[in-house]
Amino acid sequence: MNYLNIIFFLIILNGTTLLCYAQDTTAAKNNKTENFTLLTAGLSDMQERNAKDVVAERWSIKFKSVAGCMVTKELRDSMYRNNIIVTKNIEDKYGKSWRNKFEKEVKIEFEKQKIVTQILDTVSFIQKKDKEMNLEGNGLHYRMKPIGNTKEYTVSVNGWGEINGKDVWVSYYKMTVNYKKKTAKLISNSIEQAL
Repeated sequence: MNYLNIIFFLIILNGTTLLCYAQDTTAAKNNKTENFTLLTAGLSDMQERNAKDVVAERWSIKFKSVAGCMVTKELRDSMYRNNIIVTKNIEDKYGKSWRNKFEKEVKIEFEKQKIVTQILDTVSFIQKKDKEMNLEGNGLHYRMKPIGNTKEYTVSVNGWGEINGKDVWVSYYKMTVNYKKKTAKLISNSIEQAL
């Protein structure tokens, strides 16, 4: 190689190295600031999980279930490694005591949702459907979401059902509930696949 080719080669190599370094740093930075997904395993109480999901959405945190009750050592180790990085990301954004603040908000949310549940449990057509479902070995479950800064929730009343000949998780009713006024209003009773 002549002298000019060597210089040209070094310039290209240096530029490529800098470009790769910049991409790696950007990817690491994006991973750090955008990865707030904690991996979980096992079954959780649906009402407690719903309260946790509501608060997690406000905090831009996600909980992703990757396994049921049976977890291999490899998966447990992988979850642990992921959650160490994610926890650090969350601490960078919300501080080291984020978990205590988060759990406090979850408890407050859970108490509101217990009131909403009590209101829904008194609605006659929900009682009738729940009784019918329990005879089949199932029951109804509520998926709740607060409506802005109001005292109201949108609620999907869910359970196992059949759509097009297949057993699927369905929404039987859509409701709005005001937990302060203790009122429930039916929005829809169309059976559709629940999300």
